[in-house]
Amino acid sequence: MKPRRDLLVNQLEGVDAAFIDAHLARLGDDYYAEFSLPEVVAQIRELSRLDAARPLAVLAAPAGAEEAEAGALTCTILAADYPGMFSLLTGVLGACGFAIDSGAAYTYAEESAAPAGEASRARPRPPPLSGA
Repeated sequence: MKPRRDLLVNQLEGVDAAFIDAHLARLGDDYYAEFSLPEVVAQIRELSRLDAARPLAVLAAPAGAEEAEAGALTCTILAADYPGMFSLLTGVLGACGFAIDSGAAYTYAEESAAPAGEASRARPRPPPLSGA
C-alpha cells in the first residue's frame, strides 16, 4: 500500500517535499506492495542523492531467515532507467559469481497532465551516459 505523504516527509528530513511527491505519484501500486515503509524511506533518501558524480546507489540487506542461512542478500540498485541497464547490472552480478534467484524493475512513470486518477505509464529517457 502506498505510504502516507506525511509519514514520508517526517522521516525524510532534508529531502525536498516535491521529490517525495513525485516518487509517490510516479510509481505504481506494485512497487509499494513490494517494499516496506522503511525500505521506501531508504530508497527515496538514496534516490534524492543521485547525481552525475554518484549515478547509482546499492542497498543490501540479509534475505529472509531461510535464505540468510545460506548467505543470501536482498540487493536493491537505484539508478536512472537507461535501456538495457537491468540486463547489464544482472549480467555483471552474475559474472562476479552472484546467483540471482529473482529480480524486478520499477521505473518512474512519466510526469503528465493526466486527469486525477489517470497515470501515464510512459517511461522518459534519461540523459546520455556520456555526460555530454
